[in-house]
Amino acid sequence: MDSLRRELDEATPRFQEAVDLVTTHVRYLLRRYGLIHRDEVNHRVTGRVKTVDRCIAKIKRVEKREQLQMESLRDVERHIDDLAGIRVVCPYLTDVALVYGYICRHRAFREIPNKFEDYIAEAKSGYRGLHTVVRTSTSSGTTKCEVQMRTGLQDAWAVKSHALVYKLKKTEFERLPLELRHLLIQQSDSLYNEDKNAVSIAALVKKYVKIGSR
Repeated sequence: MDSLRRELDEATPRFQEAVDLVTTHVRYLLRRYGLIHRDEVNHRVTGRVKTVDRCIAKIKRVEKREQLQMESLRDVERHIDDLAGIRVVCPYLTDVALVYGYICRHRAFREIPNKFEDYIAEAKSGYRGLHTVVRTSTSSGTTKCEVQMRTGLQDAWAVKSHALVYKLKKTEFERLPLELRHLLIQQSDSLYNEDKNAVSIAALVKKYVKIGSR
């Protein structure tokens, strides 16, 4: 594990470069297409590289869950997708799919097949959002970067509940008291309905603004 820790430490600059590249391109896309106000783009698109300690902890979890052993950085990168990652927090539910579409068409990225996860259509223990994994070229070779896309309300729910339920396995979540599970899911569903209401309200506002400007 000590040699793997050293490899992870040495690879950290490569992961950081991948985060910086993906973040920069996504921020540019959002400014170009006006999905997010220019003054808000920087804090709505954020990136991070897992610390070595967090990497080691995840490696142990994945090894136990998948019944495998990761002995090298190559093994780790084959089985773990979020050593580098960015998050995009969108104003509206409809924007999430648009951002995903822009990312898929961007020349700087290549989406990895079978890595797309739609937790909006099918929430994960109450969590909602779109996840995918892209490859981007760095000065040290191609590197994977996970991209999470969600609304402000989905992000607020995730931040509040992340330490409590998001990392729980399905079987662990199901061991929680039924009433508690219902409360968590009910809260998530309520925010999801508010997201849908926000889209409808925004469309009506735009409609009446156009009518009033005639």
